[in-house]
Amino acid sequence: MESIGGGEGGYGHAAPGTDAGKAFCMFYAVLGIPLTLVMFQSLGERMNTFVKYLLKRIKKCCGMSRTDVSMENMVTVGFFSCIGTLCVGAAAFSHYEDWSFFQSYYYCFITLTTIGFGDFVALQKNRALQKKPLYVAFSFMYILVGLTVIGAFLNLVAGGGGLGRMGGGGFSQQNSFSSQLNPNQYFHSVSYRIEEISPSTLKNSFFPSP
Repeated sequence: MESIGGGEGGYGHAAPGTDAGKAFCMFYAVLGIPLTLVMFQSLGERMNTFVKYLLKRIKKCCGMSRTDVSMENMVTVGFFSCIGTLCVGAAAFSHYEDWSFFQSYYYCFITLTTIGFGDFVALQKNRALQKKPLYVAFSFMYILVGLTVIGAFLNLVAGGGGLGRMGGGGFSQQNSFSSQLNPNQYFHSVSYRIEEISPSTLKNSFFPSP
């Protein structure tokens, strides 16, 4: 329940029943959800950095003249990584839960995108939580890894995945305004213009002659 709650899944099949449990759940969610989002964002950025390094090494090994990794390369790899992660989970859950492949794929998508409808929930049949510890461990690790992969792809598409801070070529993100604006020059210009205003100009501005 902690992994689902912190990851914003929220199936609803396990919920607190007492007032104290509900109060603790709200307090835990207020702290846990932001920390979980920060953790997955950090893991996603590091995963994108590692993938970019691998792509660059692969291009060098293949003897390509240009080894820079473009945004298109990263998005393509991220997209197929998401598809592959969903397919692996769908194959596993269709085997253990007796679902069709499409139902398992749907369950993985709903889980890893943190929608969490609750119409399909794993580990609910034949006391799987008590009798299948390896399956429980796989489900737990799959959700964590899957959330990281999906988060890395979304972070890449939305904000560049932190790749603009990397060196060694590739694509970069720069703030043109901050790079062009020198604070010292700006304030020097402002003070210089203020000094140019003469007392007579100020007098005419505030007390215009009739």
